[in-house]
Amino acid sequence: MKIGITATYWDPDLRFQGAIFGAKVAGVEFLKALFKYVQQIETIDVFVSPPSQAVCLSFREGLRQQGIPVHRFVLRPAVELPKAIRNETFLAFHCTPPPDWGNLLLLRQFAKEPFICTATMHGISYALLIPFLATSLLHGVTEGDKLICSSNAQRIALLRLLSFASQVLPQKMELAKLEQITTLIPLGIDPNRFLSMDKELARRQWQLPLDGLIILYIGRLTITKTDFLPLFRAFREVLKAFPSCWLVLAGQEYPPGLTQQLARYADELGVKDYIIMLTSIPESAKPSLYNAADIFVSLSHTPEESFGIALLEAMACGLPVVATDWDGYREIIVDGETGYLVPTWWGKCDEDFNLLALMGAWETDHFYLTQSVAFSVDSLVEMLSSLLQDAEKRREMGKKGRERIEKMFCWEAIIPHYEQLWLQRNKLPPDLIIPPNDFSLPRFWQTFSHYPTYEIAPTMKVLLTPLGYSLAEGHDVLLIYDELRFFLDEDLLDFLLETVYSTSTKTIEELLCDARQQNPSWSSSFITYHLLWLTKQGFLTFAF
Repeated sequence: MKIGITATYWDPDLRFQGAIFGAKVAGVEFLKALFKYVQQIETIDVFVSPPSQAVCLSFREGLRQQGIPVHRFVLRPAVELPKAIRNETFLAFHCTPPPDWGNLLLLRQFAKEPFICTATMHGISYALLIPFLATSLLHGVTEGDKLICSSNAQRIALLRLLSFASQVLPQKMELAKLEQITTLIPLGIDPNRFLSMDKELARRQWQLPLDGLIILYIGRLTITKTDFLPLFRAFREVLKAFPSCWLVLAGQEYPPGLTQQLARYADELGVKDYIIMLTSIPESAKPSLYNAADIFVSLSHTPEESFGIALLEAMACGLPVVATDWDGYREIIVDGETGYLVPTWWGKCDEDFNLLALMGAWETDHFYLTQSVAFSVDSLVEMLSSLLQDAEKRREMGKKGRERIEKMFCWEAIIPHYEQLWLQRNKLPPDLIIPPNDFSLPRFWQTFSHYPTYEIAPTMKVLLTPLGYSLAEGHDVLLIYDELRFFLDEDLLDFLLETVYSTSTKTIEELLCDARQQNPSWSSSFITYHLLWLTKQGFLTFAF
């Protein structure tokens, strides 16, 4: 039994330029956990583009060195995917959200045997998701196909989006049918990686003040992720009662230069000297930074947010969490038990931004939207002060937070839910909810066949050029791009050259017939590609 993964939604190299989004970190950690905790799936084929091969091999070796089983991990070039689904049996394919999920639904129409298509959803607030969902639905959906939500809040929102998208279908879909397409499985962390450690040692590692209490934020330093101005104002009030308190903001700034702007605002509010910003945070070093703090704070206000990995990490390290009562945050924090939830307000004021979103710059419309999501600064001050003045409360909330992580949000408990989804295919082929349609298949030849000077025809003769004779007689070399070696079959190239060399002339139709007799797995399309490539390199030519 095996599943396939299309690795377009993750990159095991977290040292990339630009902002590190939570979906990327979650994707990498999910793969690690999958290889570690899957039980019944025997093989996991991961299809990646050639430029990612070296990074993925390094990732695989890193897993092996960490003691994570890698015997199930089969790394394959993405160009093998069409042939694999036509000739091999997969229980399921797991991928990134639409459009990739929809593309796999379309690919399934050409598969040897039908497979289940699943995708883990992350941000679902970008405008293009609705047409992506609509296209996906038209590709055909079965009862086994699932869009996996990490929170109930996200699932409710996704069902609304699916309802909008389903308007393109010939018949209206009932809510019960749409609900079959979604399921709820939370994201997780490895609690053995996020453990408590000596606070003084942790602070020394980060060169943070040894005295006083630290309120910590870890995440992207961007104003679409969290609103720092209300946090600064609340912190100013907190400082009046707790003058030896510090606020640490840690994460990758986005866009570059934002920390300078934040420092200016902090200076104008009189709190700059009590705020520390750290903009280079390796993933491996995060546990010690959590342990340097006394309280974790996260004031999400964006519809992009659906869960909150940082909250899980902070709770695993024994920190009480103060977070906005927003989206999936309320499903992680137990208010008054593992931390506090700050009340939020929002209202219908999105008319301009619904239209602005159509321009495609999601960060712009999200910025304006987030500025309309309000939360109670007074409540934030009260909650932070309550924790700062009571060490026992901090300890008790931190303890209960750790227990909640171990019970509900550890990968070891979560991965079996994914495996059960995929194993459903082993029972009976799932019934169709929506019949398939292949309208969005690109059909490159059908669309662009008028572009070349000549269209090759079955009756055309295939001839060796002088270069071809030189190559056939061993006086020249065949040079192939490294990336192309994943697709070109050198046995087929040799067969075509030898056949034309030995017979002087053959028609395309005759060569196709001969090649298929030599190897029935070579399709006409595949053979034609090789003929054209040899011609492109100057070894063959066509004659009427």
